[in-house]
Amino acid sequence: DSTNIVNGEFTIKGRAAKPTLRFLTLENQENRDRTMVMVEPGMINITYDSTFHISGSALNEKFADFNRKQREVNIKIRSLSDQYNEAMVDETMSEELDAELTSAYEKVAEEAKTLNYNFIKDNIDNELGQYLFMTSSEMFDAEQQKEILEMTREDYKAKKNIKRIVDRLEASEAVAIGNKFVDFTMKNPEGEYVSL
Repeated sequence: DSTNIVNGEFTIKGRAAKPTLRFLTLENQENRDRTMVMVEPGMINITYDSTFHISGSALNEKFADFNRKQREVNIKIRSLSDQYNEAMVDETMSEELDAELTSAYEKVAEEAKTLNYNFIKDNIDNELGQYLFMTSSEMFDAEQQKEILEMTREDYKAKKNIKRIVDRLEASEAVAIGNKFVDFTMKNPEGEYVSL
């Protein structure tokens, strides 16, 4: 659906039978900005300055809080990256500083991973959590991916992009250390067949 902004405001009305993920795009001649919004019963308030602020419903409030925390983590990551780059440019990087910045970065990266993991896990029963898992599952280790997938319905696991994740997990389990490997035959560089 689309609408026009008049005097800085717009209204879209309708009914949502269940919470549904939608993308809201604001565009004019200078820029185009996009955000996710959960359409669910209630009055949803959306304001925009240089970023979207969405409130007024339970899932949108939780997502706004998640985004705020994510921005805070991203600021920490940028700061560490800037410190690292400045030390490299200024030629003041030492082994100690490198180790300190690397350790700090790893802690913040783990903080980001935990933040995403907990939000997705808490919301995997709705389209928002499902979409975020689909787009960021690679940041989690195999056990975390399996744990989240165990919480989902079969129809979700059957979706094309999710099936790819499931297939990749199953393939990595099949060749895990300690598992019996499947026998196969192939040609060596000399053209002779070799079986393993």
